[in-house]
Amino acid sequence: MNKILARILILFYYLVVIAAVCIGLLYLLSANLIYFLLGIVIAIILISAFESIAKKKMNFWIIILPSLTLLAAYFMTPMFYNPFSSFAAADATIKSYLGQLKRVSANYYDNNNYSYVGLDQNGEYVATEERLVGAYERQRSKNYYSSQISEKNYCAKAKLFSKDAHYWCVDNKGYDGAATDQYCTVEKPYCAE
Repeated sequence: MNKILARILILFYYLVVIAAVCIGLLYLLSANLIYFLLGIVIAIILISAFESIAKKKMNFWIIILPSLTLLAAYFMTPMFYNPFSSFAAADATIKSYLGQLKRVSANYYDNNNYSYVGLDQNGEYVATEERLVGAYERQRSKNYYSSQISEKNYCAKAKLFSKDAHYWCVDNKGYDGAATDQYCTVEKPYCAE
């Protein structure tokens, strides 16, 4: 009976280790390398500890209590840190910067004889673009921002980080919303038909 119980416990703890690795992968997907590596280290420690228990090299309770404490701390981390909440914040930041670009371009157009020519040299516009690119850098991501400026047309789009990973686009026609990557190009300098 003791052997069966011991094997069930060891199987249970291997499942817990697999869960720890899965949570580590969740952190890896959210670009949080530190928590991912922590999950791998915890998994390695637990596997070696449980193997020691199985081979009766160490006392069961000396391993189980610290292991459970370590696992509880690791599994509770998502309660305080949601890896995907940073995506929502980054998406909101990108939308905000695009809204600022839209406002700056409208003001520039009105004060520049109703033309967007030279907008990309405007100090406020360039500073906002730099902050938008910085939002991608903070997420350790490739820059997916682009804009098209001509005399009478303006559009800017940026890819969002959220699960859907669609683009957000603003243009001189008043559009401010989701778009596909086929818009805001030289051929289609607007966000939607």
